[in-house]
Amino acid sequence: MMEPMTEAELDELSWFLGEHAQARDGMTLEILDGFLSALVVGPALVMPSEYLPFIWPKGQWQDVEQAQGAFERIIRFWNHIVWRVQASAEEQSPEIEAMLIPCLMLPEKDDGEGEDTDEPDLSDIPDDFPFAFGWASGFLQGVSLRQEHWAAWAETHEDIADDLELIAALAVIDRDHALEMDLPELEPMDFQERFEACMDLPAILLEMNLQRLEDLRPQPARREPQPGRNDPCNCGSGLKYKKCCGAGGQGRVIH
Repeated sequence: MMEPMTEAELDELSWFLGEHAQARDGMTLEILDGFLSALVVGPALVMPSEYLPFIWPKGQWQDVEQAQGAFERIIRFWNHIVWRVQASAEEQSPEIEAMLIPCLMLPEKDDGEGEDTDEPDLSDIPDDFPFAFGWASGFLQGVSLRQEHWAAWAETHEDIADDLELIAALAVIDRDHALEMDLPELEPMDFQERFEACMDLPAILLEMNLQRLEDLRPQPARREPQPGRNDPCNCGSGLKYKKCCGAGGQGRVIH
């Protein structure tokens, strides 16, 4: 199994995106997590040449070496997400289970002395804080790259449709935003509801990935039903099947 990224690697990637993507209307780490998650577990392949321009603008790298370094960071994060999805299939220690949750941002908390602390008190977070909004928005952006495939997938598999509905709800901030997204039936969630829903994201991504793998399996060939020996031949000759196409090697049948 692939190795997960360390906290230091994730911090470095977050900084890198802030410098080269977020500052140029590109993606934050949270949005990128959702975006790549959709591509990893989705029903249709999307090549890097198609999705990379959504992460950061084209033409910003000074040379090939810098561009290669940026690409390697994205592939490393892609593989981290693959590891997360695969690890969700097995029982894990509490430490590993915590790593299976996507990279979701909480508001920074001031310690009263002008310094930000890394661990805000969840009880202090406002009810209207849009937790996981960035992740869900990134996921739906990934879905949009293969919209027809996802729509057909959801139509075929009810569980996929339910999972997409939950993710869409996380991408809605308030009632007006739901109307803008043409999702008037979605009820905006408060922080606690969002937090609890996000605990299901590892299972949702695992379910999608398992369905994707199942759909890739070749289906067994099905033999077309043959008429009975005394039934009319389905070629339209008017002869009985046993005297026509069902005669096998007993001579050439001329229609």
